[in-house]
Amino acid sequence: PLSGRLASQGQALKDGMMACYFDAAKSQINSDTPQTLTFFDTNRATADELVEQTIDYDFIVGPLLKDNIRAIASKLPEDKPFLALNRIDEFDTSLQASRYFFALAPEDEALQLVAKVKASGAVNPILVADDNSTTRRMADTFIQAWMSDQPDQSTAPGLAVFTNSKSMREGVTGLLDVAQSNQRIKQIENLISQQLHAVPRNRRDIDAIVLFANP
Repeated sequence: PLSGRLASQGQALKDGMMACYFDAAKSQINSDTPQTLTFFDTNRATADELVEQTIDYDFIVGPLLKDNIRAIASKLPEDKPFLALNRIDEFDTSLQASRYFFALAPEDEALQLVAKVKASGAVNPILVADDNSTTRRMADTFIQAWMSDQPDQSTAPGLAVFTNSKSMREGVTGLLDVAQSNQRIKQIENLISQQLHAVPRNRRDIDAIVLFANP
């Protein structure tokens, strides 16, 4: 969609494709068959109109909305390569050779991060998440996926949810046990009369920090 409520998402996808297109074109200056990229606004045409407009193209990318994907996918020829920018549950598995679904759901990004963190060898990550619905969904998905193959349910990653810089600082120091270290220092100071020199320590077992937040 290049107009309507999801125009900004559609424009971001268009910008990314155009950037890649021009980058690839640099190495194809002398090509006899230059690539052509054409954009259609799904918000300004029916499924039948979009199929009619795109039927002669080699590869179709989009749409983004699930209802549009269902409508267009059902009308395209079975051998027409088609990359949808969302996932739908009900599609003919026999068409997988020409049907691709690339979801932009935040949960999918969280699942990719789980795989990346595990591949790095980390075993004790902590999560820091902005307090909004999208980042909480990502954090919850990360924890569920991380725990799916953990026999010991007590090893769930710690989570700190923040609303501002102060709550972020408090959450992170809490997860790293810095606050507990400061508390132990104060306890020792109360027990002895001599001047005490101490530096708070953080946990040594944390090997990955995952942040879910906007820029």
